[in-house]
Order: sequence, then structure tokens, then C-alpha cells
Amino acid sequence: DDATPNANSVMIKNYIGLYHLTGNDKFKIKAEELTEAFSSVARSNPFATPGLLKNALLLNDTIQLVLTNETNPAKSEMVLLALKHTGLDATIHVTGTNSKLPENHPAFGKSANTEKPTLYICRGMTCANPATNTAETLAALRLLGIGNHT
Repeated sequence: DDATPNANSVMIKNYIGLYHLTGNDKFKIKAEELTEAFSSVARSNPFATPGLLKNALLLNDTIQLVLTNETNPAKSEMVLLALKHTGLDATIHVTGTNSKLPENHPAFGKSANTEKPTLYICRGMTCANPATNTAETLAALRLLGIGNHT
């Protein structure tokens, strides 16, 4: 990495996002192959490869936000609060009232509150309890050890 991120590390992040959004294992395999291909460079000079190292960590410790039953997701207080604590590396799924998550997603099969917007926050393959307000969102973030809550 220089002033701009290395193209290979950007592609790893792209593949990770595609994997989590689609559940298609070929994207995860591509991310793993790219990570492996450049791991010797990262081992010999980690200061030269911060993007690669960060995205290698994201491969197994991705934070995913799943928002259901929201008519205006861009203005969701819960999502904005979660992003404040997770940063922009989180993968965001907006499913409306019809949950269409890949079968290998950690929130697959969880039921949504049909009366109000619900946010699932997942880290790796673990999801916190669903949140329907900002207090529950903070509790979910705390439970998963995400961000600073002081």
C-alpha cells in the first residue's frame, strides 16, 4: 500500500463482500487464494501491506448488519449507530420484510419483527439478539465486543 490501497487488497475486500452478500463460496475461495498468494510479502514486511492484513482479518471476522422491515434504510438510526461503532468495513444487508439471506449467513432463518424495523448484528458466525431500538443496538454491539461504548 502507498497513498492508495493496493489493488490486490481491494480485490480481497470485494470478494469478501460478495461472499457475504451472495453466500457463493467461490468468492470466499478467491479471497483466500489472493490472501495466500501475497502472505509471504505480508510476513516479510507487514508495514508495507496494511490493506492486505486488514482484509485477511475481515475474511474470518466480518461484521454484518442485517436490517429488516425498514422503508428508509439510509436514515435508520440503528444502522447509523452501528456504523459509527463498526466503521465502513461492515457488510450491510437490507431485506425489507422478506428475509433473503444466503443459507450460510449467520442470521439465516432468524425471524424478523413484522411490526417495526429490526437490526441483526453479526460478527463472524455469531449474531447478537435482534435490535429494534438504539439501546438494543448498543447492547448487541457490546455483546459482540464491537466498538467503543463509553
